[in-house]
Amino acid sequence: MLKELFDKFSCDKASRHSYHEIYEPHFVPLKDKKINILEIGIFKGASTAAFTKYFPNAHIYGIDIFERINPEQVPILNHKRVTWMKGDSTKKPEYWPDVEFDIIIDDGRHTPFSNLMSFRYAFPRLKKDGMYFIEDVWALDKMRFEHQWTKTRP
Repeated sequence: MLKELFDKFSCDKASRHSYHEIYEPHFVPLKDKKINILEIGIFKGASTAAFTKYFPNAHIYGIDIFERINPEQVPILNHKRVTWMKGDSTKKPEYWPDVEFDIIIDDGRHTPFSNLMSFRYAFPRLKKDGMYFIEDVWALDKMRFEHQWTKTRP
């Protein structure tokens, strides 16, 4: 079901990366529970939209630097179970201080240093039995701007 939702919302988490194969076995037990999800890196909101459908009782929190898109162009951010902020997950967080997360997904800057800094600040907010996922890490921070993916995306 998760693959179909990722595809429905044109999210690359299934078609390009096959993350649904990793996620779904872990997510099924939480599917109908009241949980909190932190999504680091929202971009156009495709995965956020998929998660709102897959987890009907979850509240999804998202943080993004929104350098390549205006958050007003991301309709899912207006959903009643989505709370978002423009911010940098690699800096000491001031986001939702009283919220603990059942699932944290880092789909942010994709560099080792950024992932480390996001982990440093987000992991303490993860519930005891929570899950933390880091997606598609690029090998070199300095190579980021020369990477073909960066050149072909707005």
